[in-house]
Amino acid sequence: MILLILKEVSVMSSILMNQSPIIDPALQSFVNKETNLIEVYRATEKEEFLSLGGTSSLLKHLDKTTEVQIATTCGKFGMQAGEYLFCVAIWIPNDFRNEFFNWYKIEHFPMLVACETWDGGRLVERQEKGGHQFYALHNLTSPKALDSAERKNSRSTDWFKKLAENDWFDGAFVRTLYRRFPP
Repeated sequence: MILLILKEVSVMSSILMNQSPIIDPALQSFVNKETNLIEVYRATEKEEFLSLGGTSSLLKHLDKTTEVQIATTCGKFGMQAGEYLFCVAIWIPNDFRNEFFNWYKIEHFPMLVACETWDGGRLVERQEKGGHQFYALHNLTSPKALDSAERKNSRSTDWFKKLAENDWFDGAFVRTLYRRFPP
């Protein structure tokens, strides 16, 4: 799976509307040859797009893309789920990868989807030097899920507190709320 985060809103708008000219030849080729954008979201509080697509050879060579593997899923996600996507970018050192993954799969994801407006999501990853870059892609029916009792409870367990003893955990995460585009 390819994860594409673009801060150039005009470029993504051109891609989506199949408009020219696009300055970057690779992106122009993407418009002409690759129509496998599966999901597209626009950030709610900053000028940024996130899109998810297939693993085409062209997309792998764009410098703005990240090839990731789905590590686990829970509940509904993608186009079958709510129109909001809460993306949490998480870098985990190699020594903690399995503990973090198990916490997410066994405890965190199930607690979140107990909220009726937290549809589900995917945890995707790619290995990097010294660790793993994870992206938690949570699909929400409403942004109110972020203030839910279920989310609060998921962040107050003993397992969460144990992981939170590490500098790389929680405070270092990058969180962005997106809405499906076009809405």
